[in-house]
Amino acid sequence: MNAMSKNKTYFLLAHKKELPQLSGLIKKESDFGYFETGIGMFRSMYEFHDFAIKNKPGSIVLIGSAGSFYDSDLLTIKTSHEFSLPEQSFEEIPEFIEKEWVTEESKLVAGVPKVKVYSGFGISRSIETYTFRENGEYWENMEALGISYVCKKLGIPFSAYFCCTNKIGEQGRKQWKENYLKAGELLFEGLRKLLP
Repeated sequence: MNAMSKNKTYFLLAHKKELPQLSGLIKKESDFGYFETGIGMFRSMYEFHDFAIKNKPGSIVLIGSAGSFYDSDLLTIKTSHEFSLPEQSFEEIPEFIEKEWVTEESKLVAGVPKVKVYSGFGISRSIETYTFRENGEYWENMEALGISYVCKKLGIPFSAYFCCTNKIGEQGRKQWKENYLKAGELLFEGLRKLLP
């Protein structure tokens, strides 16, 4: 392990195709690094936990795409350090399962507009499917829930930095395919402005 890794902010990606320019943005001997977690809640959680134990990062920023319930959010960028596992109309969540948590925010993205992030069963379900315990704006992402939970338990500051690619609902997958490359460009430009 690099002795400096404890001070590093690592950027996480589910898959490099969402932001192929990222590796060129990170200088080799800088306070930043990046890691590809793999796609999906469980794989990304497993891969990140192993990475975090070995590298002991100073903070984490998960970069990627997200869905929203509103068309007006398309191709906007927001961050989150509040995460939720909402009730769903077809599945009751037992009361002893932790359903909401907050992480310490990564300072790098502290000035970006905020949203709450949840993980559910796919991007094709409508807003009527979910029951949220708190008011507020929610975006959906598969990887954020598991990774944020690991960071919370390990005491690592964590924020998600997302560009909205799709409205959640029947058209969600199609919109994601149409927008994820443009979203990657917007995220790249946003990160260039945030990095010192």
